[in-house]
Amino acid sequence: MRTVIKDNASAKQVNLIGLLNPIINGWSNYRRYVISKEVYRAVDTAIWQALWKWCCRRHPCKSARWIRARYFHHEGTRHWVLDVILVD
Repeated sequence: MRTVIKDNASAKQVNLIGLLNPIINGWSNYRRYVISKEVYRAVDTAIWQALWKWCCRRHPCKSARWIRARYFHHEGTRHWVLDVILVD
């Protein structure tokens, strides 16, 4: 997934989400019976960190607060959800 994110450094976020969703869904469906919660948490953290670096690389002169407001939102109790809205 990091490779997909790095290869699409200039892609719009909607396109990046479209590329990542099938990979994440396929990976989780394939391994849903054998992997523990800790592994899912570690993968989630790695994906989040790669996406945060992708956002920061797109806007090197902007603050973290600005990047968070532009790319992430809340869904109920879930924080830091990548927006699907067209903002570019």
